Amino acid sequence: MSYYLNYLKLRGKHDDIQCFLAKYVSPVCKMDFDLIDPIPEDLLNVCPPIIRPNGVSLGEQRIENDEFTLLTEQEITDLKEKHGASNWLDWTQQHWGVNHYPYEIDLSVEGNALTFRTQESPPFGILSTFAVKHPEIDFEAAYTLITGDNPSCGWIIYRGGDLAAEEKNTDWDDAKIERFHQRLADMDINESNSNTETTEDPGEEDEPTQ
Repeated sequence: MSYYLNYLKLRGKHDDIQCFLAKYVSPVCKMDFDLIDPIPEDLLNVCPPIIRPNGVSLGEQRIENDEFTLLTEQEITDLKEKHGASNWLDWTQQHWGVNHYPYEIDLSVEGNALTFRTQESPPFGILSTFAVKHPEIDFEAAYTLITGDNPSCGWIIYRGGDLAAEEKNTDWDDAKIERFHQRLADMDINESNSNTETTEDPGEEDEPTQ
């Protein structure tokens, strides 16, 4: 399992930023992606295909009253035409960029910078949705892979709702590392306050299924 440490800087009017945080970040520092871009109700209980050890896929299954029912080919086609995905996992990866809610969220003392962790990928989809829904705030995000075999780091910036700049790296070298740390400095991020040690899986409570 790969884990990413994400940094998010909010720039704009103080009242706009406080309204944003009050809407999306709870007092106990939990962020619910469903509040930003909710999973369609008819996908919430549709599981992704289960692959058996022999490589055979069981296909998507709907869970109702603790019972699993295989979806028909027509049902799968209808869901894909309606939502672009036929199960909650594919949908969250397309729309959020990740398949879990973020965890270990910290809010800076100044109240305009967040650090949080995600699994498998940075939340590119959510950052784009933030920007579109809140053009009054500029979003500056940076990320780094803290576990896994394929090191990566980068950043993405939205200003006025539009993509202004980005750099996505899938490997490390001295120049890329220097640019990454310079980006954090430009964001006024204090790296010494960010724990980059590997942590345990956030657990079942963070699954976006019901």
